[in-house]
Amino acid sequence: MTGKPDIMDVTQKNLLYFTAGIDIIHVGVDNYLEHHFRMIS
Repeated sequence: MTGKPDIMDVTQKNLLYFTAGIDIIHVGVDNYLEHHFRMIS
């Protein structure tokens, strides 16, 4: 059937977006902790 995306292609793209989202969250948490650690010390 044309017009439907390949299920593996969709899975790979979702996995890529998921890992990118983790990196964005990780950077945000690191920046937050670094900022607040400086305020405390």
